[in-house]
Amino acid sequence: MNEKEKQLFVLEITDPDTIIERLQKMVLIAEDTDFTVEQSKILSPWLLNFAEKYKSTSDSQCKIAVYSAIRTGASMLYPKDIDVLIPLLKSEHLVTIKMIGRIFEAQPPKEIDQYENIAEIIYDIAEPLIKEVDSSSYRAAVTVLSSTALASIGSSREKQLITKIIEEKEIWFTKRCLHKLKELRHKWENSFKIEPHEPLKLLNESIYSLAEYIKEKEAK
Repeated sequence: MNEKEKQLFVLEITDPDTIIERLQKMVLIAEDTDFTVEQSKILSPWLLNFAEKYKSTSDSQCKIAVYSAIRTGASMLYPKDIDVLIPLLKSEHLVTIKMIGRIFEAQPPKEIDQYENIAEIIYDIAEPLIKEVDSSSYRAAVTVLSSTALASIGSSREKQLITKIIEEKEIWFTKRCLHKLKELRHKWENSFKIEPHEPLKLLNESIYSLAEYIKEKEAK
């Protein structure tokens, strides 16, 4: 799309008279389009409102559009606006938690515990699931992504979650969590000149705790 086409696209998708079938297609197109900062400021709240409105749909095509709207709308957010995802976080755990991690992967926090409203909800979603994880389950995916998201936003609740994960003594699961945390550290260290500030220290502590547990288990 050229700039004129993007402007017309924004006008049409935000038009209250645009029919739902057309909106679903446009949401998917939006995910593969680069918009300007100003266009994103209009589209992000619209997309997240669309996802909130249709999150309970039983229509499979509409559900695909909902997930796309969360991904695109969230990707346009700045960390300071992260709390707007709380309504979706409470219902669409997997895709919303994943996007929270992506936001802070690209825009690391400067201090720990800056985003405790959303960190508390993520922890409360993940903690009860730890006892029920299996290698192919939705619960395992949510918990792994929650651990990565808490680390990415620099929440001290990450330590609590890591302790719970280790207590369950599932080595395959601790390895999966460790892998994702190492990926986050690699991206931070390769994309930004991050000094050893508190969020990075917290991330390294989590990596160390999981690595030591795995080392101990495998030595037996």
